Amino acid sequence: MKNSTTIIIIAAFFFLLTSCMGPGNEKNNNASDTEKPLLSTTVIPVAGFIEAIAGDDFIVNTMVPEGMPPVAYEPSSQQLKALEHSVMYFSLEALGFEMTTLPGLKKSNPGLEIIDISRGITPITDGHDHGHDHGIDPHMWMSPIQSKYIAKNIYEALAQKYPEKEEVLTSNYNSLIKKFEDAEAFILSKLGDKEISFMIYHPALSYFARDYGLEQIPVEVHGKEPTPDYLHKVIRVANEKNIKVIFIQKQFDSNFAKIIAKETNAKVIVFDPLAKNWEKTLYTVVNSLK
Repeated sequence: MKNSTTIIIIAAFFFLLTSCMGPGNEKNNNASDTEKPLLSTTVIPVAGFIEAIAGDDFIVNTMVPEGMPPVAYEPSSQQLKALEHSVMYFSLEALGFEMTTLPGLKKSNPGLEIIDISRGITPITDGHDHGHDHGIDPHMWMSPIQSKYIAKNIYEALAQKYPEKEEVLTSNYNSLIKKFEDAEAFILSKLGDKEISFMIYHPALSYFARDYGLEQIPVEVHGKEPTPDYLHKVIRVANEKNIKVIFIQKQFDSNFAKIIAKETNAKVIVFDPLAKNWEKTLYTVVNSLK
């Protein structure tokens, strides 16, 4: 009886020992993620481009949380600490945070490479001084034409720093470019040579409008709510141009868009230019205009 009791106790001991080891191994597996290079950027759509090109060999850190406009963003101390471990920061060089905070971060993290992913893009400046550097419109990713420049800059920076991963990076990059080209073809097939004007609360579709020959009419003025006089003017212009669609970003109050829509019989379309699924966002915009 004593022998059988001893055997049971020993078996129970080994069961507890092995069960305790299990979670430890899982932690080690998860900990291996921290050994991957950390890449950082400001907004979620760009993070999506980086993830698409970099693949599973990297961790991508996004500074601006989902649902928050970049113009209102202030990094927390925890987020700034995460940047100290980043090896690269992909910057559009058009947002206040990027211009004011990143230079100082480079001092605390000399190994941080700041990559200008807007290189090659002709910037739009009119009407963009609301939290944007020198009035530059940062919404470059909303046009597939400009997104190709962003992707190219991301790819070249990664391939140069990690030449051993060039084959995978090139394959991923080519797949992303194909998606941009498909999106371009979709836009042209739906909009073609049509002369289309649309209204939008915050002018986040400037590059899209420029690249495809559309007219974007913003409701807000220099980042401020329209005055009653200006609102009357906007309503008059909307009627004159037979505006059918008023876009409003989900990050903004839709009251002004609804007022204009009521006076013009236009339709209010809510969209999110800061969403990770840029294809869904872009297709929503195009299908609303066709």
